[in-house]
Amino acid sequence: MRPHYKYERLHRSAATRLIWLHGKVSTLNPSFSQLHDETVAFVAVEALNIWSSFVRAYYLSWFLRPRTMAGQRVTCSHHFVLFQDALIFAVQLLRPRRYSGGRVSRRDEPTWHDPANLLSLARAVGVSNLSQISSALSFGATYADNLPTVRNFYAHRNEETFSKVQRQAALLGMGTNLRPCEFVCAALPLRPQNLISDWLDEMRLTIELLCI
Repeated sequence: MRPHYKYERLHRSAATRLIWLHGKVSTLNPSFSQLHDETVAFVAVEALNIWSSFVRAYYLSWFLRPRTMAGQRVTCSHHFVLFQDALIFAVQLLRPRRYSGGRVSRRDEPTWHDPANLLSLARAVGVSNLSQISSALSFGATYADNLPTVRNFYAHRNEETFSKVQRQAALLGMGTNLRPCEFVCAALPLRPQNLISDWLDEMRLTIELLCI
């Protein structure tokens, strides 16, 4: 996903992909989740990639003086002409030990999927829609606390990442014996869909609130 001077373009790109992913997992339940483990793995990894890519593009778009979907112009009190300078600033703010001068690589860049990092950057550059960003990141979504843990399990599949998923399941009151695929395909009490579908919807709502 690339930076753009219209938030509508960022929103459409991310939302379309998330809706497609939602369709792959919306009917899954714990009883048959092991049969669909590869699908769950793909959706978990891809969803976090989409969110991370959106946040990176959203941050860099600030320096294009973009328009929100409501037509408002976004400006920054701390402006950068070059994206590389904006990335250097982000690394120096959020991962100062990773910057030793010169260009920054993708490996040096901040953890884009962490909402706290986006909020820190918004405050640091004085973006004009700071209150909107703060509100969008504080409505109680749970994907930020859970999806990275699940994604890391599917990316590495080892005992440590497995136990971290089980701890997240326990924190949500779902027991400690669930496999990762069972965990994400289960539904919380009073919820009409499984967890991973909830996370995809929360992510899509967050993106809409950030762009509106």
